[in-house]
Amino acid sequence: MQLHETTSSELSRFIVWAVNGTTVPTSTKHYRDSAVRRDPANQMAPRHQDWTDTVKLSTHRRRMGLISIAATAALALAACSGATVATDDESDDNPFNLISAGEIRVASVGDAKPYTYTDENGEFTGFDVELFTDVAARMGYDNVVFTGQDFSGLLSSVANGQYDVGAAAIGTTDERKETVDFSDGYLAGFLTIITADDSIQDEADLAGERIGVVQGTLQEAYAVANFTESELVKFPDNNAGISALNSGTIAGHFADYESAKTYGEQYDNLILAINIPSFDAPAGFVVAPGNDEFLDAINVALAAAMEDGTWMELHEKWFPGSPMQDMYLPESERGQSEEG
Repeated sequence: MQLHETTSSELSRFIVWAVNGTTVPTSTKHYRDSAVRRDPANQMAPRHQDWTDTVKLSTHRRRMGLISIAATAALALAACSGATVATDDESDDNPFNLISAGEIRVASVGDAKPYTYTDENGEFTGFDVELFTDVAARMGYDNVVFTGQDFSGLLSSVANGQYDVGAAAIGTTDERKETVDFSDGYLAGFLTIITADDSIQDEADLAGERIGVVQGTLQEAYAVANFTESELVKFPDNNAGISALNSGTIAGHFADYESAKTYGEQYDNLILAINIPSFDAPAGFVVAPGNDEFLDAINVALAAAMEDGTWMELHEKWFPGSPMQDMYLPESERGQSEEG
């Protein structure tokens, strides 16, 4: 039998015949009679022996063998025709096509305090972590697993399906939208040059200086376009950049405002010298392209967290004293913030 030439309807008729013993082809009829004639028990029995039991046994063996062949053929035909078998992850308990049903796996970074970082116990925490955990809970997911990695590889790890979501104060840009899909924005602020040199006061003072940036960040993109007379030194994370700054190998490090403020509080010698507005690239959560239902659900939950004041409470907790953008506040609170 050449399986690739067998149609599904032919295979169906074959299976029905194998199970029921109906519409027996001539060639198979011959096989049945031959099987009876060649049965060793047939050769040894007297002529007058009733052959009923032998024929029944032979017929049963024939049918079971043919059923096995038919089942194997059915599987092979399904494979050849591109048919698929439903799995648990494709069933109703996984409506958003997550890597593992009932669990959201989040790619993040471990050193971007106060957005996302690991505490003294090795647990992920921070504004982005708590906000997305709240969003996930509103979607019905209590099992949220955060994993840290270098920011430069975060977007691609979400796009290729290693993680369900990326959460790390990821600024929304057209270039990044070519790799991943973004949720609605949930945070906007400033990009900041942090330095130990008080003579650096504006962007012109950066000419001829070595400036650190984290690879793949908004800061790197801005610096490439605007700090054209500076030597940019790329680092995998902010901690490495600040270490280089404190050792004197770079003149300044370019970070987001909140992270820079944290380092300024940690090291007395560091100052926040230059603040550059970045309101046109708000942070958003990212998912793999095309998972629209998942993204829509995130946006609905995110809007609810803003409207009921959860976002505002988390902002006050993690960014005390920093101004809030009206667009993220409950409607009743808009126009009353410091930037209002």
